[in-house]
Amino acid sequence: MLSSIALEEFDEAKYRKFLHTLSDEALIKEGKKLPWFSGDGKIVSTRVCVFHQQLKICREEYRRRHSITPKSRDASR
Repeated sequence: MLSSIALEEFDEAKYRKFLHTLSDEALIKEGKKLPWFSGDGKIVSTRVCVFHQQLKICREEYRRRHSITPKSRDASR
């Protein structure tokens, strides 16, 4: 998949690694800017939008960081 701006291949593994280095606040900022870049679902295209893919990955990372596992749920009781 080509990046819309740089016209280079989007490296999902590299982007995920970048997200792991961000603080929670920076991750939220990254996620908030991506809907604007991706057209927020308003643009219809036959190509996959890299920004939409990045937003999906940001959301996955946020959920991974803030998910409640069964062990941590039991410990809080």
